[in-house]
Amino acid sequence: MIEIILKKKSLINPIQHILLYTTLAEIYDYNDDMENLFDFAIEAVSIYHKFINLIPKAHPIIENIHSMLGRAYYKKYDFKSASDTYLKTLAFSDEVNSKSVTLVNIATIYIDQDDPKMALTYLDQSFELSSKLNQSIINYKILSLMNQKYSRAYKLDNDLKKAIFYGEEALRLCEVHKDSRRVASTSLYLSNLCPD
Repeated sequence: MIEIILKKKSLINPIQHILLYTTLAEIYDYNDDMENLFDFAIEAVSIYHKFINLIPKAHPIIENIHSMLGRAYYKKYDFKSASDTYLKTLAFSDEVNSKSVTLVNIATIYIDQDDPKMALTYLDQSFELSSKLNQSIINYKILSLMNQKYSRAYKLDNDLKKAIFYGEEALRLCEVHKDSRRVASTSLYLSNLCPD
């Protein structure tokens, strides 16, 4: 079915076409098929550039495709391209939670490169952005993720006290929102962080 739709590209509008490629990229991402993830993410961005004048600048699909491409680069360990793509992604959304996640993604790149100072810089930007939100619309899943990354960055920076503090804060947020998968992974992380 998908192959038929892809062959008849001219029958769907550009946004539907981009959405199809982005959805396929997400499916391949979920299945850890990096080659197809990357190919479909690149194709989605290519279609966007081809029809840039027909797609409203504020359309959420634009941010989505660039974020997916950043993720594809990240999973290929092309950290420079991932970081550059995520930085571009920031320009495509005014939505605070979305920008916060993008900043956390950039921080993750620096954590993976053992650069806690740059990671903390982007985490601080994400936290500052999130703190401007009304308490009733804060996404606690993002705050939990942010705290987990703060913990990892401080662990890299050899500040065990702060690493434990942020790890415990992430665990508390996971427990409040009954995210059992994250509760388990954060508990395991904390037990490895402080084996006593």
